[in-house]
Amino acid sequence: MWLQSRDSALEAYISRLTESAPELAARWTESIADPSRRQAQFDSVARQWLQSDPIAAKAWLDKLNLPVDQKKALFSPPAGSIDPVTGLPVPESN
Repeated sequence: MWLQSRDSALEAYISRLTESAPELAARWTESIADPSRRQAQFDSVARQWLQSDPIAAKAWLDKLNLPVDQKKALFSPPAGSIDPVTGLPVPESN
């Protein structure tokens, strides 16, 4: 119970921090105890950073030892989002 409320507080802090200091927010994700919540928050920070400053975010991601499929997923826009080039919804990948 205590860890869940701690994780919730960290997630709220990280979400707010992502806009102004995404690299710091990404480091804070490591403090989340629950592995699935930690991964979801990490992915959220990475995606938001890729949108706001793609060069810095890519340089940071390239330094990390992430599995290739995880990096590929981060660089792919989520299904249902709008492609900035075409203005059309991004289809689900099979």
